[in-house]
Amino acid sequence: MKIHTCLECEHSKWLVAVGQGFRCACPENEYRDLGGDKIREIPMIPNRQFCCEHFSVKQRATTLTKLIFRLQDITMDGGELTEEQQVLLEQYKKMLEGL
Repeated sequence: MKIHTCLECEHSKWLVAVGQGFRCACPENEYRDLGGDKIREIPMIPNRQFCCEHFSVKQRATTLTKLIFRLQDITMDGGELTEEQQVLLEQYKKMLEGL
């Protein structure tokens, strides 16, 4: 049983409103047959339960970015970060680089 699906991936593009379907914009999947339709530059994702090996969670990066900006805002407003906040800021930056 798969835990993640393309619906949660940062590379997925919901282009249904413009008649293009649900597509994968991952550079590694360009011109790859994912089983959705004929081979195209941006392949169609065959179904909502599908997930390829290039899966990347989009919400995790957004959450980390928000936390980093929140901690940086404290310093920009003239405030001082506690030692714990400084350690967290560095950890968040390292985590974000690893995504």
